[in-house]
Amino acid sequence: MKIIKLLKISSLVYLLIPTYLFLLTWVKLEVGITACLIISVFGFLYLKNLQSYDFRTLKNPLSWLTVFGAFILALLVNLLVGIGEFREQSIDFMANNLKYRDLVQNQWPLYYPTFKVYMCYYLGYYLPTAGLGKIVGLEYCRYISLIWSTIGTFLVFAWVSTFLDKYRIMAIAVIVFFSNAWLCYKVIYWLDFQSYIYPPYHVKLNAFWLMRPPFWDGFSLAPQHILPACLGACFMLEANFVKKVNLDEILLMLLATMYWSPLASIGIFPFVLYYYLSNWSVFFQWKSILLKIMLVIAFSPLMIYFLSTQGVNHGNTLFMWQAGINQWYWCYLFYIVFNFLTWYFFLRQFEHPFKKMVGVSLLFLIIIPLYQIGIANDLNIRASIPAMLILTVAIAYVFVHHRSPKIFYWLGLVFFLINTLPTLHQVYKSMLPSKPQTTIVKADYHQLHNMLSFQAVMYGDSTAVLEYSLKNGSFFEKCLLKK
Repeated sequence: MKIIKLLKISSLVYLLIPTYLFLLTWVKLEVGITACLIISVFGFLYLKNLQSYDFRTLKNPLSWLTVFGAFILALLVNLLVGIGEFREQSIDFMANNLKYRDLVQNQWPLYYPTFKVYMCYYLGYYLPTAGLGKIVGLEYCRYISLIWSTIGTFLVFAWVSTFLDKYRIMAIAVIVFFSNAWLCYKVIYWLDFQSYIYPPYHVKLNAFWLMRPPFWDGFSLAPQHILPACLGACFMLEANFVKKVNLDEILLMLLATMYWSPLASIGIFPFVLYYYLSNWSVFFQWKSILLKIMLVIAFSPLMIYFLSTQGVNHGNTLFMWQAGINQWYWCYLFYIVFNFLTWYFFLRQFEHPFKKMVGVSLLFLIIIPLYQIGIANDLNIRASIPAMLILTVAIAYVFVHHRSPKIFYWLGLVFFLINTLPTLHQVYKSMLPSKPQTTIVKADYHQLHNMLSFQAVMYGDSTAVLEYSLKNGSFFEKCLLKK
């Protein structure tokens, strides 16, 4: 089996497993089984028709050494950020450990009697581990989560390796260490130019946040967003190489990422839309349209579930110009120029096969920061991941394939290397001996014994609890929720 075909099927199966679990355990059985059957039929037809599509042939086939190296790097990244509980984890894992324990020790759908709400959250990353944990025991969840996360990371690294013809491990390193414009943030901070921008990657306009965490920070804080976003971006990059884009495939992929992270799905959507608009004549066939409508209907319980959240409210949504800062546009320009436009102009100096995808990425990265959803603007942080991966793959391609005496090349390389310093420091710290603050088995933090109580205390108000809560009396609760 060709490597691209294998990666496509493996990635789709990996992304779809949590959706099947949700439909069979969270939704009324007759609805869930029907939805699963429709998705399975669509998947069967997709596999049946897969032979009619061309697969990219790699100029230099992946060697087993490269594949093994990608797997070892995937395992190391997961171990170093604390997955598996062999070392200290980011503060977000204190909440994640409670999620795992709540899911293992309680019936699904998950209900919190103290708060009188059902959980409404994207649990795609957690559900497979928790499901197996119910069978084999809570104490094994640390190992299951490590295996599950490493598989996803390996798929991302394997995909990235196929987009370059040489020095493929170096390309993975560029992805892992690629940072933001830390140096520029630092200079502004040193000059005391204004009080809204400060390192390593923060812009704060009263209650409005602009953050562009590097890959390492993003993965250590929220692998549940990074993995589906990066896999989706890889599908988009792959479609860039073929004459006949498989529209069924990219729609299935988009919907499959939704239960992992709807914010990642939002970030993938512009690229899917681009391919649909570019291949409109292929899409506009009644049989094709009918199949796609049926697939969307199969995922509709999940869409209704997310629309039933209490998390999106007037208290955590606003446009940047509503932040109460008259000169907000200077901070906005700083953010987009040094994080994105600098690299866009760098890439314009060299030939690479990702120009259209880089263009779509840039457009999205410029627009998405203007509107905030979430306490810390999770929309911008998470939805920008696919576009950033595409941009980073293009930069890695140029670094590897266009080594030249051009001044732009060396300026770009130096800018990249200097800005990796905070990430390299994080990696160094992660290699030092340490222990996690909490574990899945011992997830309690002080007197906080479940996920919602932890959120309420750590964030200091009820807004954080609402982000995990299903609306009481919503259509989903009345008509679709399994009770």
